[in-house]
Amino acid sequence: LIEALQARGYRFKILSSTRFTFPQFRRTAFVDIEADIEDELPGEDARRRDPELARRLLAWLDGRPGDRRPFFAFLFPDAPHSGYLYPPEFGFFQPTVDHVNFLTLPSVKDARPIVNRYRNAVRFDDHVLGGLLDGLRARGLLDDTIVVITGDHGEAFNEHGLWGHTSAFTSEQMRVPLLLHAPGLTPGTVRAMTSHLDVPATILELLGCAAPASSFSTGRSLLHPGPRDHVPVTAFQETALVRPDGSVVILPAGSFMTGELEVRDPAYRVVPGGRAALKPHAAALASALAEMNRFLR
Repeated sequence: LIEALQARGYRFKILSSTRFTFPQFRRTAFVDIEADIEDELPGEDARRRDPELARRLLAWLDGRPGDRRPFFAFLFPDAPHSGYLYPPEFGFFQPTVDHVNFLTLPSVKDARPIVNRYRNAVRFDDHVLGGLLDGLRARGLLDDTIVVITGDHGEAFNEHGLWGHTSAFTSEQMRVPLLLHAPGLTPGTVRAMTSHLDVPATILELLGCAAPASSFSTGRSLLHPGPRDHVPVTAFQETALVRPDGSVVILPAGSFMTGELEVRDPAYRVVPGGRAALKPHAAALASALAEMNRFLR
């Protein structure tokens, strides 16, 4: 995607409330445009840094009034992440707590105050992004700009006895919002299983790429949704295949041919039976392994 945008003369602005040493986007997605990254913004935490993302992007757009080249911007706010931060005036959901100690969360009996703090943090960033959209609209840019709003993971609040994120492949941790605005795109809802892998494929099609997504991506264009046999989801140490019925097959880290595979049902309970439990998923596993190896060099 970045290479295609560079070839088309795009200018870039990458802004983040957290340093891109973790997640390591400097060495992956944005390795070719590292000079366009700003990830050391002023401010003690996301309560000051997240609004700065929108302010800096709009100031950057205003800084070159005669530059009519198209642009690609990536903003990475952080308020709903660890700590669930927001200014006092965004305390809409009550009761809440003054702070979150993730080490003591397993002993919490009532999750509602923690959930409310998280919802307030999301409401805060919703306000920040709303201001950014208003800024694009005021500058006459929104009608011809593709906008994608999503999250990198969900959050657990003691469902299945789990808290936070990246600890398990539960629906609470895997499912995220994804909103797509594009010029000429008719409003609608995609109800099929989707993936973050679909976002670059969708953007490239919107930009006029004629090649099928399967020729350069493991994702699919969201403009042509359809049934899927499985969707891959990755964490730091494991990969999982999510099936249409909500069941999950968890693959161990490292080689997929070693270690124990685990099957969990839609309620995230372990399916007994060892390798016998894998039989209904054998074809999906074979297909996923072949797909994951297609672009390896």
